[in-house]
Amino acid sequence: MPKLIDLTGKRIADWMIIQRSHKDQSGNIYYDCLCMHCGNMYPIPASNLRSGRSSKCKNCEKEIRKMNSFSYDPLYRRFRSIISRCMDENHIAFDRYGERGIKLCKLWLKNPKKFIEWCRKNGYSKELHLDRIKNDGNYTPQNCRFVTPKENIRNSTVAKLTPEIVKTIKAMLKLKYRQNYIAKIFGVDYTTICSINIGRTWVDIPSL
Repeated sequence: MPKLIDLTGKRIADWMIIQRSHKDQSGNIYYDCLCMHCGNMYPIPASNLRSGRSSKCKNCEKEIRKMNSFSYDPLYRRFRSIISRCMDENHIAFDRYGERGIKLCKLWLKNPKKFIEWCRKNGYSKELHLDRIKNDGNYTPQNCRFVTPKENIRNSTVAKLTPEIVKTIKAMLKLKYRQNYIAKIFGVDYTTICSINIGRTWVDIPSL
């Protein structure tokens, strides 16, 4: 018999497979699976995951049908994006969100309509970014606000900069220091230095 492939850490449909759970009396293997919609965990037979018979938790099916009525809303796409970077280990930004323990509050996780309603009542505009006031805090009504892209970058962990540091960085750029060297010195991402150099961010801060 061929060796079965371990599904741990994989995403299948709306399930994020967390770990192997148990084996029943018939020898069927079960995995603990996290629903990407409601955040609850359920034991799912491996055979159902592989065959596609199980693609989402039954408790969410009714809610998902409701969601379809506003699934094309741009705010719903933002909602799904937040869930992905906080819960999907394969997401490109998971290390800056989910790995740091940042979560979407239960109120919004269980009811996306509440998230959309809050956004529309609290300054939503397609040009603005949803920002967490406390950068180590979760996505909650009390910790979120809409800001310009420039303000969002200044509040991010990628930036880690102050106006005084930016002045020094701009001076070093004038002196032709390599951008990756500057990034290493100040502990920021290379793209952060590039954005400063081309005037995309921190444009109001002069050089030393």
